[in-house]
Amino acid sequence: MILSWDEEKLIRNIRVNSVALTYITDTLQYIWTKDSTNYREAVPVATKVLVALWRLSTGTGYRTIGHLFGIGESTACEITNAFCNLLVEVFLPMHIKLPDARRIQETMDKFEQKSGLPCIAGAIDGTHIPIRLPDRGQATSYFNYHGYYSIILQGLCDADHQYIDVNCGWPGAVHDSRVFRRSSIGISLENHTSYLEQFPPIPVMGAQVKPYILADPAYKLCDYMIVRYPRNVCVNAERRYFNYKQSSCRMMIESTFGINFAPVLFKFKI
Repeated sequence: MILSWDEEKLIRNIRVNSVALTYITDTLQYIWTKDSTNYREAVPVATKVLVALWRLSTGTGYRTIGHLFGIGESTACEITNAFCNLLVEVFLPMHIKLPDARRIQETMDKFEQKSGLPCIAGAIDGTHIPIRLPDRGQATSYFNYHGYYSIILQGLCDADHQYIDVNCGWPGAVHDSRVFRRSSIGISLENHTSYLEQFPPIPVMGAQVKPYILADPAYKLCDYMIVRYPRNVCVNAERRYFNYKQSSCRMMIESTFGINFAPVLFKFKI
């Protein structure tokens, strides 16, 4: 019945259109298909996807979802948890991946056209995903400086608002710089084994400059990460101009959060 719904009804109930629904179902068809047994008929992949999307989109209880789709309450819960794991295991590597040398060059060219600053390979920052009150023994770890409970999403994006790396799950009270140092991208950059190492240094005003990423002052200034001048040393026009240009490109990650993350919070209730 649901598969015969029009676009408006699909988006209103499961927050995706028919193209996205077909893509998700087809991608998971051979990964998530199970054989029926003498005791129970296997739930079709299309039904599993609908169960999970219904739960994530509406927050409807598992008992009600079980009645809607003719499955058990525990089965609906298992399906939703499995779907979330598959999003990470299957779709994340397909759609969020570190760039090759050609894409790094394209990103640097676009950032330079925007700001005049050479060799910018991306922008990084963290944002907070609101969560319900955790166990009281852990509550303070998740209470962020904005005044609510959250987990942290660290994102690294290119000049087209496309994520090229994400790290999610740290408690909201953890500082952005610590999240970065413990993330895979942070470790690889610090050890000089990151994706940027594939790109040779570029001569800039007599110096050899390697690609770098932009960040706000919460992060450490180093050879692979450029932050703006602190206000107490931003004493001349040149530094103020640099800060303006650096910030105009660094804001790319914040607008990426707004484009790709805020709509998800609006769409999905869980």
